[in-house]
Amino acid sequence: MKNWRADLEFLAKQCTGQNLIMAGDFNSTLDVLSSLSSKPGADFGQCSDSGLAAHAAAIGSWPTSVPALLGAQIDHVMYTSAWKVAAMKVIQSEDAAGSDHRPVVATLAPAR
Repeated sequence: MKNWRADLEFLAKQCTGQNLIMAGDFNSTLDVLSSLSSKPGADFGQCSDSGLAAHAAAIGSWPTSVPALLGAQIDHVMYTSAWKVAAMKVIQSEDAAGSDHRPVVATLAPAR
């Protein structure tokens, strides 16, 4: 747990500036990540979460052994203010592909 917390703190510090996209398996839900926000309105560091912005943060990306509505979204696409979310989706059609995570696809566009 100590290493996991240290890793999240490190990632939150990287999630700064204006033009950054960070994606992957954070092994954490937004309720934990939001405790590492460094500015008002941010979801993690200075970043926003694409799932939350697209109103899809309740769709579980893990584990594939349970229905997506019962899972947890621990895979994220985070972005800073240079970007906006056009769409975000947790792909549920590949649950039998062999991973315990569902793919997360976010479409981002320049904010300006």
